Amino acid sequence: MPSNDIIIRAREYHSAREAIQHLDDADDRAILLQGRYLVADRFEVERLTGAGVRLEYLYDRHGKVITLPVNDH
Repeated sequence: MPSNDIIIRAREYHSAREAIQHLDDADDRAILLQGRYLVADRFEVERLTGAGVRLEYLYDRHGKVITLPVNDH
């Protein structure tokens, strides 16, 4: 039986705020994926969303963390 595993190149953090604080590059994206707070580069996130992976972008808006769902059907 084929595996549905996807390798993700990202850094993991303990919280959304911590992930957002560790955006090192303009191409970095903070995301929430299956309860994990990650930072990955834009190309990795595009690869995941293109494969239909459900995730949420994490943003800081005036001190409040907000999420933007992607591929949430």
